[in-house]
Amino acid sequence: KTHAELEEVENDLMVAKVALAKNWVKVVKEDVLGADSPLLEVVGNDSMSVNDLSSFILSLCALSAELSSGNVVMDRCLALERASLDVGILWDDDYVDEGDTLPSFEYLDSESDSALVDYAGMLIKRLDGKDASRSSSRKK
Repeated sequence: KTHAELEEVENDLMVAKVALAKNWVKVVKEDVLGADSPLLEVVGNDSMSVNDLSSFILSLCALSAELSSGNVVMDRCLALERASLDVGILWDDDYVDEGDTLPSFEYLDSESDSALVDYAGMLIKRLDGKDASRSSSRKK
């Protein structure tokens, strides 16, 4: 009976994570990136690529000293990492820095329950303040 109960709890947790991820994506799309979004006024509608926008944000992070050792996650400022996560941009943490190019990324597959479960895990880490604990470990 204990095994069945464990499976039920694990299933409930997966369902809760999928619900969290879907709700997070919905709130970001509607409330943060909606038609009146200040972000859209800054970057324009589709006028900047993700790489252009990321380079712009990284430059602002460096300018404001956000790239200090306490605010860096995998060579990106924590603000960029968190903002990217919010909009479903998932950076490749296995990226090897070979110069001034940005790491590769992928967009969240919001139709895949397994991708949503992984995304929810990242959100929970962030909400617990554990997202900053990933150290900068890229090789040059």
